[in-house]
Amino acid sequence: MIFTSFDFLVFLSVVLPSYWLVRNHVVRKVLLIAASLFFYAYWDIRFVPLLVLVATIVWFAARAPSGLPLSRTQIGILAISAMLIILGVFKYADFFVDNLNLFLGSLGLDPRSLPRPGIILPVGISFFTFQGISYLIDVRRGQVKAHGFVDVLLYIALFPQLVAGPIVRAADFFPQLASARAFNPQQMAEGCRLFLLGLIYKAVLADNIARLIDPVWEKVSESSNSDLVAASVGFYAQIYFDFNGYSLMAIGVAAMFGYIIPENFNYPYIAVSLSDFWRRWHISLSLWLRDYLYIPLGGGRGSRSLVYRNLMITMTLGGLWHGASWNFLIWGGLHGVALSLERMWLGGVRRAGGAVSSSLGGLGLVAGWLWTQAVVFLLWVPFRAESTSDTFTVFSALFGQRESSAATLIPGWFILGLVGVLAADAVAGQFRKSQGAQWSLHNQLAVGLIVMVLLVLLPLFISLDVQPFIYFQF
Repeated sequence: MIFTSFDFLVFLSVVLPSYWLVRNHVVRKVLLIAASLFFYAYWDIRFVPLLVLVATIVWFAARAPSGLPLSRTQIGILAISAMLIILGVFKYADFFVDNLNLFLGSLGLDPRSLPRPGIILPVGISFFTFQGISYLIDVRRGQVKAHGFVDVLLYIALFPQLVAGPIVRAADFFPQLASARAFNPQQMAEGCRLFLLGLIYKAVLADNIARLIDPVWEKVSESSNSDLVAASVGFYAQIYFDFNGYSLMAIGVAAMFGYIIPENFNYPYIAVSLSDFWRRWHISLSLWLRDYLYIPLGGGRGSRSLVYRNLMITMTLGGLWHGASWNFLIWGGLHGVALSLERMWLGGVRRAGGAVSSSLGGLGLVAGWLWTQAVVFLLWVPFRAESTSDTFTVFSALFGQRESSAATLIPGWFILGLVGVLAADAVAGQFRKSQGAQWSLHNQLAVGLIVMVLLVLLPLFISLDVQPFIYFQF
């Protein structure tokens, strides 16, 4: 069930009033769990038991009674291992077999010696398994208490963020279960605003961009160089509006039910360093990787070589988290290389007393922004391309090293239009953030009028084809 579909609007119009009409806190939670399981079953009912299994494993491991043959630490390690095995089997089994067969073929053996499992990837498995792992670690660290099964299942299965995040931390979520959610008209209005903004990002911007660029990405070798350049710029915009749109809608829907989910994007395309970019892009995953992988590896402590190693491991595994593909490994690994180079350069500046940075002033910020966005833009190519071959073809076009006589399909104004929309979004977002609470107090009428106009005009611009969100595949 996709947030932009009519089916979801029907679903929400039934569940939301039913939830608020119920007064009992426990019944409310059970109702929300039932709605979440139905939401997931609407995609494929066969994987609902998997979702419940994950919740059961983490619930039992966190509350394992004493007197068992294994200690609680050992049970926790086994539970986390089980989460990783579940994720590995469903997400990486085909990739492993395909590459093993290629390796066997290179040795002169039958390249089809191992049958491909052909396992269906459960939607959202990367997100709910990571939430389960973080819950177990947070309980072990004493950052959150072990909760009952109903609370844990609600945490794992809550439908707004179930299939594409944000990855909600246990310490942020479980305190909200201490008492019944109180209906707050202002929070409901803010939830509606975020949902509408996310709908515009996804259905008006991302989906219409996709209509122009997807045919190019599907036939890279047959496309003109100008179309490959335009499609690359288009994906740079599309993935931001698509994934940020989902996150805004998820946060908005959760707010309608009285739950607060932290923001997942903070205008990443204004970032002036790669470190700054990763503090602004997919914030929940960046923080997860930092707290549960990068810092335990040693983080920024130790020798420079160890820090670069930690960055490479974290970003490469972060790339692999996105999908079982060499392209995702390339994407994550090159981000690790770029972050290491950036850290190396900044370290040199600090050792020089910061003279380089202070002398550049505003020019340094511009250079930092150009460096950051160039790296991000170029590395979206392997993220989007269907194969490594397509990746090198697009790179050849971007750097003027490819000859092509194919006709151009994407209009010339497309790139300028995208740059204008991205710039307007960043400026408007920064203005609203600078206004803070005053924006809500002094501009409620204006915002209300804008929302009403958008609701009337929205059907004119929404793409007729309901497109799944890009991050559903992860």
